[in-house]
Amino acid sequence: MVWLVDYSDLNNLSMTQIAAERFLHDGGFDATGRYLLIAANMRDQMVVIDTKERKFVTKFETGTKPHPRPRSQLGSTPSTDRSARPPTWVRA
Repeated sequence: MVWLVDYSDLNNLSMTQIAAERFLHDGGFDATGRYLLIAANMRDQMVVIDTKERKFVTKFETGTKPHPRPRSQLGSTPSTDRSARPPTWVRA
């Protein structure tokens, strides 16, 4: 389960729970800052969450235990424009 919390309005927090996969461990955003990729180590899978639409996109087999580093930018050029996504706190 992944929880996204939009804290752009502290008096009216919005929380979305997204069913994803068991054993979620570590992850990071893609270069656009829109998609969150989270490792499910014990399942040898990666989960992809669309943080703009606030929904599950897909999961895929990695073949071996995935272990992306926190805050790793998965893609060629990391986006520095944080205004592209709403302020969101993620808890997996």
